[in-house]
Amino acid sequence: MTRILFDALANFAAVFGGLFILWSVLRVMTPGQRLGYAAMAGCFSAVATFIVTAAAAA
Repeated sequence: MTRILFDALANFAAVFGGLFILWSVLRVMTPGQRLGYAAMAGCFSAVATFIVTAAAAA
């Protein structure tokens, strides 16, 4: 049960972290910069999700 809660919390943190980065930079950047930061936020979220998935499989 604790493992399930930990995995759920880690997934939430990964998604929230990626969305927070995306939201905080999109409101102040130029369109070219927005694309780069959106890609970085997507990569952050994908890597965090990969780490959580790998940890859950172990």
